[in-house]
Amino acid sequence: MTLVFNTRDATQDVDAIFEPRNQISVISEGIAKENGLSETWLNDSVKAYVEPSMSQQIIFEFTALTVKSVDAESLLAMKLAAARPEGKDFEDAATLMQHLQIEDIDTAYSILDKHIPKSQLTGRVSVFTQAVYQKYEKDKDVNSLDKVGKEVREASIDLTRNLPHSQSNPIR
Repeated sequence: MTLVFNTRDATQDVDAIFEPRNQISVISEGIAKENGLSETWLNDSVKAYVEPSMSQQIIFEFTALTVKSVDAESLLAMKLAAARPEGKDFEDAATLMQHLQIEDIDTAYSILDKHIPKSQLTGRVSVFTQAVYQKYEKDKDVNSLDKVGKEVREASIDLTRNLPHSQSNPIR
């Protein structure tokens, strides 16, 4: 989310799938000690959620390193399936719903069905998805009101500019 969607300035860890796992784990532990980071700053727990059906895009490519990300729809499915309200997943999922312009709760469930194995679609995931969708809808309504308010202010300014000077400030 931090790298692809620029949702925050920093992250506590990097979720990655990497090979060879043992060698990279040893290197990342050394980096953690040298820089005062958590030993899990680089972790591969995300591999439990990445499915072959998820499309990926290359973000950076170097001689010995390729950085990829799953598409926004797949990332939304992963955030919803993780169903961790205590971390960033809740806000991240709402941000992804906004990015994808999810039209209704059924669309969110369809995304889950498309990318997440049925065995992982628990009641907790359903409740979490509903809560995120409600937040997304609320934020969407607030953003719409903000947009209308901005348009009204801009229209008022334009109208005031077009009035003769004596009428632009009716209170004297």
